[in-house]
Amino acid sequence: MSNPVRPCAPPATHRAAHRPPCAATASIAGATAGLLGLTNLSGFAFYLLSSLLVGAIYAAGNCKARPARYFAKASDVLVGGMLDNLFAFVLFWTRELSVG
Repeated sequence: MSNPVRPCAPPATHRAAHRPPCAATASIAGATAGLLGLTNLSGFAFYLLSSLLVGAIYAAGNCKARPARYFAKASDVLVGGMLDNLFAFVLFWTRELSVG
């Protein structure tokens, strides 16, 4: 009997799933949105775009434009930590809005 071929190697997906959080990137995006004076939906749209941009840069640079090789789902690299980093974004966004 032959073993079925696995599309993702467990050590590679384990390392990719446990990458460092990008709270610093979300904090910078939040401060930028606050300094630009973005409010309501425009601020959240800025967060969505900045998160997708950082995920795309990560996929292009660290995954050599093939995130499916390192992640269980290719979309995990783009939207994986979006909810985890939302608090840091809102914290710095509201801080810069109140200061500016």
